[in-house]
Amino acid sequence: MSTPEIHVRRIASYCAGRVPNHLRDQVQVVHNVRGSAVTIIETRPPWDGSDGEWTRRPIAQLRYDRRRWRLWWPDRRNRWHAVDAPAAHSPDPLLEILDDPTRAPFW
Repeated sequence: MSTPEIHVRRIASYCAGRVPNHLRDQVQVVHNVRGSAVTIIETRPPWDGSDGEWTRRPIAQLRYDRRRWRLWWPDRRNRWHAVDAPAAHSPDPLLEILDDPTRAPFW
């Protein structure tokens, strides 16, 4: 099952706009699509200033079940848990939850 391309573009747009241009050498927010799930990931350069790979920390996952999106959050062991929020026909209401500090432990 594939996710609607227009929804994936919306999630990509959210990720691209999450970090101001002048900070993108310090942190970036990217997405990864795997099947019916889109994972939002925070990336940072190596702490020691080397040219190594950037670290990746999953922030949230949006899962599509052919009709609706659901939002999940990772615990410290990267196990996924459903967020207590209604499923949505588009990812937009769930992306708003990511920016609400009172809703879930994302950022």
